[in-house]
Amino acid sequence: MKLNLFLVFTICSIMVSMAQTKTVSEANSLSIAVTESNLAVVTQNETTENADKVKVYPTITEDIVYYGLVDENINFTITVYDVYGKKQDVEVYKGTIDINQLDAGIYIIQFSSKHYTVTKNVVRK
Repeated sequence: MKLNLFLVFTICSIMVSMAQTKTVSEANSLSIAVTESNLAVVTQNETTENADKVKVYPTITEDIVYYGLVDENINFTITVYDVYGKKQDVEVYKGTIDINQLDAGIYIIQFSSKHYTVTKNVVRK
């Protein structure tokens, strides 16, 4: 239990740090590697050119997250993970992600294409 709390605290600290230090020329993001047991390993990495290709808003919400893609011609796979790295089942529509059925907490949305991967963070109230 202590390890789980430590991991949650560490991930939350990274997210807060990223939000506070984000600049126009450099943006931090989280990288997610999915394991066979449907759990993911979350690590921090640097992205400089792809962070602005996906916009997510609002970042704090109760039900719907909207997203916008700079290049509409690229097909993305959208996956939502909780802070423990577990994949969450959500409804994804063109331009929206319904997180209404999820518990309150921090979630990581991963947009993956053949060309690049972008991760964004949202909070469900």
